[in-house]
Amino acid sequence: MTKKADKKKKSKKKRKALTEEQKKEQLRKRREAAFRKKIRSTFTNMGFLSIPTANKHFKIGYRVVELDYLFIYKNVFIIGEDTCGKGKDKGHIRKKSEAFREIQGNMADFVIWLQNEFPENKEYIEKYRNRIRLYYIYISQAKIELTDDEKMLYSNLIFWDTETFAYFNRMAQCIYYSARYDLFRFLGLTNDQIGSSGSAGNKTVIKAPIIYPEDITGFRNGVRIVSFMMSAEDLLKTSYVLRKDNWEESIWLYQRLIEKEKIKKIRAFLADKGSAFYNNIIVALPDSVRFEDEAGNFIKADKIGDFQRCSLIIPDEMNTVCVIDGQHRIYAHYEAPGNEKYESI
Repeated sequence: MTKKADKKKKSKKKRKALTEEQKKEQLRKRREAAFRKKIRSTFTNMGFLSIPTANKHFKIGYRVVELDYLFIYKNVFIIGEDTCGKGKDKGHIRKKSEAFREIQGNMADFVIWLQNEFPENKEYIEKYRNRIRLYYIYISQAKIELTDDEKMLYSNLIFWDTETFAYFNRMAQCIYYSARYDLFRFLGLTNDQIGSSGSAGNKTVIKAPIIYPEDITGFRNGVRIVSFMMSAEDLLKTSYVLRKDNWEESIWLYQRLIEKEKIKKIRAFLADKGSAFYNNIIVALPDSVRFEDEAGNFIKADKIGDFQRCSLIIPDEMNTVCVIDGQHRIYAHYEAPGNEKYESI
C-alpha cells in the first residue's frame, strides 16, 4: 500500500458517522441557505440591484439595526427580512417593525449610511434620494400566523408567506425583468412613482383600429370589440393577468396557469424563426381608453360608426390592460439580462 493510499484509509477511519440530530441540523442549514438564495435570486431576476447589507449593524434613531437584504430598482428600495422560525414569532416581528419605523423616521441618515458603507453605489443612491419609496418585506419560510389586530399593529411591514413568496419567485424565474411590473402592482405603484419625476403622462397611440359593428359581434350591452396591433414591449408594461386587487384569494389560481417550459418554447420559436404569431391575443381595455378622429376630436365609444377610421389612445400606465387569453405568447417576449440566450434577438 502506498503512503497516499494509507493516509486516505486513515482519514476515512477518523470520519465519524453523524448522529440523527447532526443530520437534521445539516439538513436545516441547507434548507435555510437555499431559502435565502431563492430570496436573493427572486429580486435580482427582476432586475433589482442587491446591496450586501447582511451582518452590517448600524445605529439609526434609537436603535441598532441590521438588514438581511436591500434590493434597489431606481427609487424603489426594498428591505428584506427572512425568518426561518415559526410564523408566530411575534417578538421578532415586533422588533423588525420598530426598526423599520426608525429607518422611515430618519431617511436622510439612512441614505448617508448607505452612501458611506457602499461607495460603489453612491451615485445610484444619490440620483433618487429625494424620491425614495421604501418598503419592508418580511419573508417567512413558514406560514405567518397573525390576527387582524396584529396585522394592523405591524402594518408598516409587508408579509410574504410561503404562497406569496413562491408566486413571485416563480414569476421571476419565468419572465425575469418583466416580472417587476407584477411586483409594482402588488406594492400599489404607478408609473409616475417610479424613477425620476416627470416620467408619467405618456400614452400609446394606435392608429386606425378596426371597430366592429354590433350586428357582427352580437353584443347588445354597450360592449364594443376592437382589433388593433400593439408592440410586445408596450403590452408587457401595461398588462396584467386575472387578479387585479385581491392577491390573497387568487394568487394560486394564476400560479397554476403560467408554464415556464411553454414560455421558453415560444421564445425559442420566435427567435429561431424570426417570426411572430399572427393569431389573436384577447384583452379587456380599461375605461380610460379614448378614441379620436383624424382631427384629434374625442369620440364616445357608442358613437363610433361601422369600421370608422380613428385612433385608439391607451394610457401608458402599468397594469391597465387585462389579458384574457394569450399570456404565454406575451410573456415569451419578456425582458431578460443581456447574457440570456435569446435576449439580443
